[in-house]
Amino acid sequence: MGINFNYRIQNIVGRSSYEYEYEIDDINTALKSMDFTIKYLSNELLVAFFKQGMDFGIYGVIDKYNPKINKVNSLLGYPNNDFLNDYIKTALKLEIIHQDEDGNLKLNRDKK
Repeated sequence: MGINFNYRIQNIVGRSSYEYEYEIDDINTALKSMDFTIKYLSNELLVAFFKQGMDFGIYGVIDKYNPKINKVNSLLGYPNNDFLNDYIKTALKLEIIHQDEDGNLKLNRDKK
């Protein structure tokens, strides 16, 4: 005697197996939509992050002087040193910039 999983589902949710499959399709569609939205927003946030660094002159200073992290603010004169340090650390994690073995910051020209 085989097990009828569709019958069991029907008893649990009070629906036919067709309705259950339809519900799964709806969930899969919603998940695909959420995945697309997250990827889109992630790209938008990355662009906004990069633009903010351009607007504040962070990348220009790094490109011109290759400073250490603690010297960037003296070159920029930005009023919020903690924000600037966090920004640079995030850019390092995103590999937009990198640090050489001496601790100097450089733009990652290979980043696309």
